Amino acid sequence: MKVLVLYDFVGEPGSSELSVTAGETLFVNRQDVGEGWWEGTNSAGQTGLFPAAYVEEIKVRDNIMDESKPPPALPPPPLPPTTDPWTVDEQQNDYYSHVPSSQYQQSPDDFYDDEWDDDSEYGGSSTVTSSAIVPSSTQYPAIGSKASMMKTAGKPATTTSNSSRFSKSVGGGDASYIMGAIQPSIPIPDTEQITIVVRSGTSSGPMAVDVEWRRDLDNEPHGYQCIVASPKKESKLKGLKSFIAYQITPTFNNIQVSRRYKHFDWLHERLLDKYCCLVPIPPLPDKQISGRYEEHFIERRKQQLQAFVDAVCRHPVLSRSWVWRHHFITCTDEKRWKTGKRRAESRNTSAETLTGANIFFVIQAISADGSDQAPPPINQALLDREVDGFQKFISGLDGALKNMAQTVSEQTKRIQTCYKRDAQRIGQSFYTLGHAYSGASSTSTGDTSGSGNAISLTTRQLMTALKKTGDAFNEMGGRLMDELPVAGWDSFADMLHVYRGVASAFPDILTMHKNALQKRKDCERQYSEGIPIGGGSSEGTGGSSSGASSVGSSSSATMATSDPEQQRRLLREVQRRTDLVSYSLLAEINQFHRDHVLGQMAGHVRQLLKYQIEFYRKIADNLENVLLMYPDDETFGAGVDHHYEQHYNQGDNSSYHQYYTNQ
Repeated sequence: MKVLVLYDFVGEPGSSELSVTAGETLFVNRQDVGEGWWEGTNSAGQTGLFPAAYVEEIKVRDNIMDESKPPPALPPPPLPPTTDPWTVDEQQNDYYSHVPSSQYQQSPDDFYDDEWDDDSEYGGSSTVTSSAIVPSSTQYPAIGSKASMMKTAGKPATTTSNSSRFSKSVGGGDASYIMGAIQPSIPIPDTEQITIVVRSGTSSGPMAVDVEWRRDLDNEPHGYQCIVASPKKESKLKGLKSFIAYQITPTFNNIQVSRRYKHFDWLHERLLDKYCCLVPIPPLPDKQISGRYEEHFIERRKQQLQAFVDAVCRHPVLSRSWVWRHHFITCTDEKRWKTGKRRAESRNTSAETLTGANIFFVIQAISADGSDQAPPPINQALLDREVDGFQKFISGLDGALKNMAQTVSEQTKRIQTCYKRDAQRIGQSFYTLGHAYSGASSTSTGDTSGSGNAISLTTRQLMTALKKTGDAFNEMGGRLMDELPVAGWDSFADMLHVYRGVASAFPDILTMHKNALQKRKDCERQYSEGIPIGGGSSEGTGGSSSGASSVGSSSSATMATSDPEQQRRLLREVQRRTDLVSYSLLAEINQFHRDHVLGQMAGHVRQLLKYQIEFYRKIADNLENVLLMYPDDETFGAGVDHHYEQHYNQGDNSSYHQYYTNQ
């Protein structure tokens, strides 16, 4: 059979997978590989496995030009770069404004969806099918089915504008905050305050392990969770647009909200804008176009979104963020959603002005003795030691996580292809061997001496035992192999995806902290040399520990004065703000260690081991049940068992082969 490749697929190096490109033709050799994989040969003579869903059979009649048929539908032209993504639906709705009302009526279920672009979701029009469009390699990324989803799950989600966002938010912003060049203008309520609790360490100053974010214990003494469940395909515009909606239910109110992947993508952008200098944002699952509505993909994305949601809920800062807590997981009203969405994107409100380095204006550091007093100045030597150690740890961790994620991806793929196929092949071989003994059984039934009946009886037993052995291996390669990825490796891969994404965001935060410390050293050097320190007014600057702080505008109060007292005040303010940045970093380092290093990693490895033990125990139980069909007596070769076990227990694992060689 000859097939046409519809989508690019990149095979794993060193495996039996065949890389294919959209538009090329393949000759299918086998369709019984299983799990949606076929074996085929390309025009270069290369043979390998490829996803069956990525190709389409080429029929003879398709090669004949039929002028009576209209040309296939073409994809819409790409939007120009200047197009505002939030106005895509408005432009598309210009078309529907000319359609008679009998043909199109907007459903009330659309509610806030009109304000979301549909760049990653295609309509369900029957005039455009997958066979009518052959995407080029520039239109779609190379995406596989089960195995390739695990492959991409091993990579942290990347945001192309992440580095530029950090540079734009921090470039000069951290220096302006440290120098006091930004003057407060907008009052910030107490509910927006982020508090760091500092516990006194040794006499030389607080240690990093004594710094942590304070949780909102009054409202959620034990924290809260959000459950992502019930993904289902929905549509609007009379089926012209379809999408997958996920139901999210927070435990603090048990009110369900419906969100699409692009809603999560929008939320991720808002969190990055706001906390890029403070908190590493957990990554989302990678985008995928092909196979969006396949059952396995939908279930896997639900699990990956659950991992993202869990990471946000566990974090003391992100879990109480306004855009998350009071908007994304709670808003069910259309007007409130639109208002909240614009507020989250605006830079003119008290909550969302605090982006980039401005976020430090609402952070306060207090002592843990209950006095709510500012903690003592941080010890620079201890700080340098803690930060340098963590930087080395993160640098080494990135490579280890990447290697682990690749290993998990390869293991999952082998389970779904090689291991499963090998087990089924072994099972089929045993079953065929058992079936061959049926001939020996029939030829011995004619023996009337009595000995033939005995031979017939044991032959039938052996025949049945061999077939049952084959059934055991077939079950191992079928049901049990299907259960293993879901039971263990999938959730472990999701944890690694989040873990890698969070770890990969730390270098930018460490760079910002390094710049802040360098600015402090410059000011201290200028002060010691008698050079006026350029800075802002020391009065009313943000980051205070009072009930309400304020933030917002640039100021012309930046000045350089030679007054000694004013210089001392400026230097103390620079040191205080730098300490606040350092306390924030130490609090996040501790949160990372408690949550990901000690909590998530240990918990998921423990869970993986339990699933592995359960999996191999089922295999052992099945094989032990089959073993009982081979009686331990001379008729079934007990002498072989005794000889083999004697040498095997002595550590000579090659004796079994040597025994039969010497016979």
